[in-house]
Amino acid sequence: YYGSYLKKIIHKIMKMQDSMLAPFDITNQQARLVNYISYHQENAEPICQKDLECLTGLKGSSITSLLQGLEKKEFIVRRCGSTDARMKQISLTEKGYELNKAFKSVFEETEKKILRGMSEGEKTMLLELLKRASDNLEDKSDINT
Repeated sequence: YYGSYLKKIIHKIMKMQDSMLAPFDITNQQARLVNYISYHQENAEPICQKDLECLTGLKGSSITSLLQGLEKKEFIVRRCGSTDARMKQISLTEKGYELNKAFKSVFEETEKKILRGMSEGEKTMLLELLKRASDNLEDKSDINT
């Protein structure tokens, strides 16, 4: 039953966010990439496609497609890395930075809805349990247990 509830929650989140992001002409997945890129850019940390694959768990081809869409809309630029020309560093354009500021409220609104009616202790517990569940899925040593 846990899996079905998680799938239901994920589906509802994506549907709600896609609807709220429609005026920005961007999907939920593209918005998440913009948000990751913005975070790294604000912290003066270079980010490349491989980093985004690791952060999101998406395949390279999916990330490529999402980045191409963002590039076409002039939200990001890709440049050759300073140490390895094959590693394209990704950064937001001014248009992408402004977009990220505009839709941050979409993610905040989503979290508010998810956490509505929960005490601070319940919120903390939920976060701890979600982290543990995520960590459990990263551990490949006990696949059959």
